[in-house]
Amino acid sequence: MTRQTRKSRCRWLRRILCLALGTFALGASSLEAQSVKRLLHNEDETNFFWHRQVPDGKAGEVIDQYVDVMAGTGVTVFLCNTNARRTNYRSRVWDSYWDGYDPAGPDDQPFLAPMAPGDRAEFRKGIGNMLAVHKQGIDFPDRVVQRCRHHGISPWITLRMNDCHYNDIPDHPFHGTFWKKNPQLQRKNCAGYFATCLVYAAPEVRDYFKALVAESLDRYDIDGLELDFMREPYLFGAGKEAEGAPILTGWIREVRKLTADAAAIHAMTHSRCAPGSNPLRRLGGKSSAMRDTKQWPGRDFDPCTVWRRSPEV
Repeated sequence: MTRQTRKSRCRWLRRILCLALGTFALGASSLEAQSVKRLLHNEDETNFFWHRQVPDGKAGEVIDQYVDVMAGTGVTVFLCNTNARRTNYRSRVWDSYWDGYDPAGPDDQPFLAPMAPGDRAEFRKGIGNMLAVHKQGIDFPDRVVQRCRHHGISPWITLRMNDCHYNDIPDHPFHGTFWKKNPQLQRKNCAGYFATCLVYAAPEVRDYFKALVAESLDRYDIDGLELDFMREPYLFGAGKEAEGAPILTGWIREVRKLTADAAAIHAMTHSRCAPGSNPLRRLGGKSSAMRDTKQWPGRDFDPCTVWRRSPEV
């Protein structure tokens, strides 16, 4: 099944799931709820790299120009996606897209061999640009964040929490080593394209994604963090969704603690979401694991918490 076909099959799902199960904002001032018009841009982790050239010594300039274009359109919030099953920057905790790739090697090198021959040139261009940015000493998400700050755009990181593109090609270079080496951590009693999504019932999976969350909060000067479970919402084995709901709730509570710690480190103050603004209340869908989100808001736990920068910061 091609990537395009898989996207078509998910179109119905995207209409009912909203953008994410968890949204953590670290944003701008006052305890009073305000109605503010915003234009959000959600940047896919590969889009910039697949559709641009990164000349020698020009990586920072090219990234800045891209954010400049978005600023010119009136974008007020820039959500920078940094991962799928690998990251588009040199992560300390996950594989990067170019790990295992030989830029001087042939198209049929082991890294690329599982791909259809006609897809290799485009893939090489994309990860080649990622590698070029890295070799020029530029951290892509950080450069995006800094350029957003320059324009007064609110920078966010958005993380895909169970991306499963190319599940039908197990050796595709899209997949990181964690997924490849841990088939026992995939969904059980399932068939079809989403059968091999990682299962959040396994503590190893939760720790794996939590490490990326922690790195994002520690590494980037962001206003918000989105956990994008739209890719994909299949988090537990067939028939195990109800059992998985409290597990997911507990894990989200741990992530909420990480955002609180990050806010404290960055000398931020706390305020609650405006009534009715919690995106979790707009969730629907067939996954009973997701329906446990009604348990998320509470005095000690609210995943839609707005973090306001103190005036002196």
